[in-house]
Amino acid sequence: MGISEIRSSSWLEEFRGQTNVDVFLAIGNNELRRTWWEKFQGFGLPLPNLISPHAIVDSHAHLGESNVVCARAFIGPEAILGDNNLVNTGAVLEHEVRLGSHCHVAPLSLLAGRSRVDDNSFIGAGAIVINDISVAANITVGAGGTVIRNIADPGGVYVGVPARKANSA
Repeated sequence: MGISEIRSSSWLEEFRGQTNVDVFLAIGNNELRRTWWEKFQGFGLPLPNLISPHAIVDSHAHLGESNVVCARAFIGPEAILGDNNLVNTGAVLEHEVRLGSHCHVAPLSLLAGRSRVDDNSFIGAGAIVINDISVAANITVGAGGTVIRNIADPGGVYVGVPARKANSA
């Protein structure tokens, strides 16, 4: 698409301290995206938000830095996003949602009003977190899952309707 991409950290030194370069992290994997975000933080490079012109971000929402908001995504009033999140195509973050940092909200997923998702979590395609529900850090909610109860313990995979912790094999 005519946009430069950096595939190796050895290239980073060329960009140290430059202010005429914007860096956007188009990486779906939360941990890999976080690793690169931390590397770029150390180089003092601008990490602005990348918001599709086909997304809706309410003027009363608050976004940290380096968030990618894809087409047809919606971020409602008083929603607060940390840093380095990927809000994918058609995802909905309703009013007063709190999204930590380094999360991926997959296509067509929904975080209903006043829900909270902590750092490093992945909300799968079409998954739903109903209103006023909290999801701890490092959680994966599988595609199509519906979270109807708080998930307080960090780590783990939750699947189904209603979402339940998957047995580890």
